[in-house]
Amino acid sequence: MEHFERKQALACEPGREHWRAEGTPKRGGTFVRPNTRLDHLDISRPDGGSQYQPQVYEHLVETRACYYEDTTFVPGLAKAWKISPDGLTWTLALRADVRWHNKPPVNGRPFTADDVAWTIEHQKAGGALRSAWAPVRYEIPDPHTIVLRLPEPNPDFLGDVLAERNNFILAREVKEEYGDFKNMAVGTGPYMLKRYVPQQTVELERNPEWREKGFDGKPLPYIEDIQMPVLADYTAGVAATRAGQADLNYVTGFLRRDADALRAEKQLKLAMYQDVAPVPRGFWMDVSQPPFADVRLRRALALAIDHDEVIEGGYQGGAIRTGHLPAAIMDYAWAPTKVREKFKPDRERAKQLLVEAGYPPGSLKFTMKTGSVPQDVAGAEVVQNHFKLVGVEANIEQVPGFVATTIRRRDYHAAWGGMTPASLFPGRWMGGFLRCGDSRNVTNLCDQEIDRLSLAQEREIDPAKRKVILGQLQDKLFELMPTVPTQSLVYYRFYSCRVKNMPPTEWTQQLTGIARAWLDSSGC
Repeated sequence: MEHFERKQALACEPGREHWRAEGTPKRGGTFVRPNTRLDHLDISRPDGGSQYQPQVYEHLVETRACYYEDTTFVPGLAKAWKISPDGLTWTLALRADVRWHNKPPVNGRPFTADDVAWTIEHQKAGGALRSAWAPVRYEIPDPHTIVLRLPEPNPDFLGDVLAERNNFILAREVKEEYGDFKNMAVGTGPYMLKRYVPQQTVELERNPEWREKGFDGKPLPYIEDIQMPVLADYTAGVAATRAGQADLNYVTGFLRRDADALRAEKQLKLAMYQDVAPVPRGFWMDVSQPPFADVRLRRALALAIDHDEVIEGGYQGGAIRTGHLPAAIMDYAWAPTKVREKFKPDRERAKQLLVEAGYPPGSLKFTMKTGSVPQDVAGAEVVQNHFKLVGVEANIEQVPGFVATTIRRRDYHAAWGGMTPASLFPGRWMGGFLRCGDSRNVTNLCDQEIDRLSLAQEREIDPAKRKVILGQLQDKLFELMPTVPTQSLVYYRFYSCRVKNMPPTEWTQQLTGIARAWLDSSGC
């Protein structure tokens, strides 16, 4: 656990963070970060959006992002918030100096509580976060205050709803003008959408009227433009970093082999951050469909997988073991020793369970979808071989980009890879993600005891009591095995030497701190 202990020791005092740059900020320049597959820009859809989001849009509450696992929150569009003693009422005081981008169809009008209410209703009507917002009622006592009323306490409401990766505030005029948010983005953030070509590029330009000011008294941001070209694949991302064509590497981070090679090239003068992603990577099943509706079969497939071989053979050792709750959530996840004890391969027992489920050797065949990124393809191939050792044939089908999009669309029966959005809050993985009928439940698991424990942990404010419930829930998930978690990736991220004053890319993989960063090639 050295990784986590190191992170906790980082200096995070406001104004003295470990990443703070000395010298006078410079204005201008273009920041380049390669992007992944991008079908559209609609962040309210399960398959929408990209890393452009937090530059154009803003959250009500932001992550401080002093280090990757940082769960300290700071004001965003809400300058302050108050929680009632029973945890049911959240009163958000909104900033009065926020304006929408001065471009059609919103044209720079003031941001108000009505925009928050409209976004909530938009999500409730079928957005990716509809289940999170469905039970929430609200009141607007004045244009800069919104009161949110929850039916039950939610200890993760701040981080897993208000600051959730895709929970940005949207402008109703865009929906009225264009019908959706697929090809147009107008927000309140430091950058504005300049150009979008599907599957080619996203280009942003600085918002000249953003409310925050720099050292010279002029509006931030310092950097003039952001370019996010869609690269062909992971290898192209590595090549772009090596060639000095990227200021921050490919969004998934690099594999250990490539990270070691880049670090060895001293002339590149790259700054590197090493982080464990709070995303359980593993084997996913739609348990409402045969053959995966049979728990005996699911447990058999789990027993066929050797997690160490997956990590070494598929991910070059650049990962750590995890259970159903990501290992990065240290306060609540199973300890590494328990994960290793629980997830032991036993292929003879796997064969017995398969026979009990009606699948003698050679009789079970299915398609396992995975993303096109090399590490997931390699991981899928290792698991494919493990299944073959117990008489199961899993044919691999690669889908463009990340398999998470395919899983969220429910366009799968079996899949290999990780789910997003990443989150350091147990409610993301142990809440609606597991419950019967919830829009976030991608495995279609439906079990009364899981539902009971899931709701209980979600309502428990006492951390010690919540940990007990989460332990019981993880035990139950291990029994039912709707997924087979194997590891959380270690991400190796590289910044070019000309990037100054940039916080590390936090757990949302987004660049919320870029407004105060600048580019300076001197010293490179």
